Amino acid sequence: MNTLYTFFSEFWPLLIVVAPVAALITLGRRVSLDRNAVFIGPRSFRELASFSKDEQKRLLHQADRAAFPRWRLIFPVLLYAANFSSAVAIGRTIPKVMTLPDSFWVSFGFVAVFVILGGWLSGLLEAHCIRPFLKIQIERMQHAA
Repeated sequence: MNTLYTFFSEFWPLLIVVAPVAALITLGRRVSLDRNAVFIGPRSFRELASFSKDEQKRLLHQADRAAFPRWRLIFPVLLYAANFSSAVAIGRTIPKVMTLPDSFWVSFGFVAVFVILGGWLSGLLEAHCIRPFLKIQIERMQHAA
């Protein structure tokens, strides 16, 4: 029970701070020229390898918009904020509840591992959500040609 209390005492304050920052980063990314999600790009989809760079960006942007029509700015932000907050909370909780030294470097090591793992899983989840819509976009383009 003490472990859950420690985890949530680390998680909630960080989530409250990280969510608006993630919203600004995501909004900036969406407004920028490539307009794709943070953890994915054209290289995340082997289906796009035969298209030009501009066509890859256009197809991916259309598929991304179709995959998250109303949740476009909410779902990725919550995913990134929860990912980062939980990674930091887990990284800071493990040394406190185990017999490891509760030092900055031990916590930093755990945080880094869980942030990298969470980012990778977030990218996989987003690619999994976008891939069916990307295939539909490619099929429409091929049938139109």
